[in-house]
Parts: sequence; C-alpha cells; structure tokens
Amino acid sequence: MGEDKHEPTFVQFMRNTEYEKCRGILEEKGWMTILWKFQGYNDQVAMAFAQSFNGEHAQINNLNFNVTEESVS
Repeated sequence: MGEDKHEPTFVQFMRNTEYEKCRGILEEKGWMTILWKFQGYNDQVAMAFAQSFNGEHAQINNLNFNVTEESVS
C-alpha cells in the first residue's frame, strides 16, 4: 500500500528552533539517546519529557520525578 508518512512528535521537536535551549540541556546531560528510544513508542510521553526535563527532573502529566542514571537504567 502507501508509505507511512507519520513523523513522531519528538522528531518535530528536534527540528523546532524554539526548543534549542532544552535540546542543549538534554545533549549536555547525555539524554538524547534515551529520548530517541522513546520516540515511535509514545509521542506524547517523549514530548512531555523533552519539554519539561531541566537536567535533573521531568514532569509527565501529574508525574514529577527526578531523572538519574540509576532511574533510567
């Protein structure tokens, strides 16, 4: 049939210059690899995490949590 043209929200986020500061923090902290793994699974969760992550914690809906190497692994 036809080709799937769906582009995950996270990919759109990565291309949006409005979020350059956030992307910089994520890259500096080494979290881009993990976020790329999120994309394609749940766009809304990946986007919420990426937009709220400040280098130490993130909030997804009502869930506010610290992000550490231990919590990711």
